[in-house]
Amino acid sequence: MSVNQRCVNGTCKGKLDGEINERKANDTLRYLQGLFDVPKFIQEHPRKFDGEPMAESDIPNIHTFNNLKSIVDLVVSRSKYNKVNLNTLFGFMDQ
Repeated sequence: MSVNQRCVNGTCKGKLDGEINERKANDTLRYLQGLFDVPKFIQEHPRKFDGEPMAESDIPNIHTFNNLKSIVDLVVSRSKYNKVNLNTLFGFMDQ
């Protein structure tokens, strides 16, 4: 019995999806890109609780975040969903 058949029969209550396509993986990777983006976090949170300016040295585990972001960026750059052909999107404007 496959994972999807069990879900249809109600054993996983619709929460388990045994298949993932590249689009779902790309969405997850895009989320992770934002999650590990330290400069973006500092831009959105310019001050610490005590009112002092936020710096990269104030972020615990910054090296781990930067390493994870570089890995996620590399995988996203290989995804076909990362490339958009603007000619096909805006082709109607050439008329």
